[in-house]
Amino acid sequence: MEASGPFTELGPDGLEAWGKLMDRVLSPGRLRAVSEGDDAEFATSDIDWPATPSRVLSCLGRDRAHQFLDLPVHGRNKQEEYCEWRTIRREDGAVIRVELTTELAAYWRVLAIHQPSRLLELIAELAGEESVSPGQIYGLDDPWSAAEDERDLGFAENMLAVATAGPYNSGEKAICCLIQETNTFQALARLAASASRPYLIEDEQGRKLLPNSPELIPPVVAQLGRSSDPVIAERLSRLAFEGRTVSLARPVGIFISSVARTRLRCPDGSIPPAEWFSLARDAGGDVDGRALHQRLVIEVPPARDYVLGDLTDVASEERIEHGAQIADLVQLALRLEVGLKARRTRPKLLAPRSRKDPLDCRSLTAAADQALAGSP
Repeated sequence: MEASGPFTELGPDGLEAWGKLMDRVLSPGRLRAVSEGDDAEFATSDIDWPATPSRVLSCLGRDRAHQFLDLPVHGRNKQEEYCEWRTIRREDGAVIRVELTTELAAYWRVLAIHQPSRLLELIAELAGEESVSPGQIYGLDDPWSAAEDERDLGFAENMLAVATAGPYNSGEKAICCLIQETNTFQALARLAASASRPYLIEDEQGRKLLPNSPELIPPVVAQLGRSSDPVIAERLSRLAFEGRTVSLARPVGIFISSVARTRLRCPDGSIPPAEWFSLARDAGGDVDGRALHQRLVIEVPPARDYVLGDLTDVASEERIEHGAQIADLVQLALRLEVGLKARRTRPKLLAPRSRKDPLDCRSLTAAADQALAGSP
């Protein structure tokens, strides 16, 4: 497996471990990562969706959802579209910086095991500090001398649980990778495995139809009401029905596809320049000149006499008061390699499921009410 972008930092052993992890996680389903030895003809195709958690917005309404999603623990746990962020504010509460990431925790665990020095260096870079203490990241003073499983466990316990993540991934000092419980490589693989087979359903008139996401995916695999899960499931199901060979494009991950910069206006009415939108963690493998970025930082330069919170989104006519408003501007993508040749398929007829897409807001509303009542 050829390394590119951040993947070069894994080193030979880490890169081999990452490849084995992909094979192990993807093997139960029909999707896999395209490899150097593939001789089939493929075309690159993206499945994209908005970064804003649509289920949360639908249940809570725009204003309450934006407030809730900015909360360090409860809100972070509902940033469920494979994109998470932190919002940095001035002492008076004005937003000065928003940082978003799509990097998978699985990748960071491999990095933590195989390249502890690079891991600590990278976290310091993201936090804007000269160095970080290994104890805060691993719970170990000397991770270099520890066994691989000790490094893995220590890193996971200190960095990868929403409720207990240390300051370098909770958003207090930095945000490094995804930690919301369903924003995982494993969850994405389960969803893909369930969807990437040819299916049909039969309606009341006996007509055979392609299923939509509620008919296709059991709730334990996909969360209805999200933007990501339904569109991924339906797109893969349609490709499978067409008889297309589908693989995950290398490098495997969720990437920032586009940012609607022109929706924002500065106090003088101008569009903020592209230099204020810093895309980073380029994973390589660009198509048509579009690189695969996994991190976005938006900030107004200190030389200006205003901050990010003084900008306005012309679509909503609102000033930027929450990180979720920046997430509104972002489109995410899962990149596929789709075979150009189709084969004949024998679709399986699914047993009838509810044709509706129910959105149960009760638990989410109760959690938001409790969390917002206790926030400053």
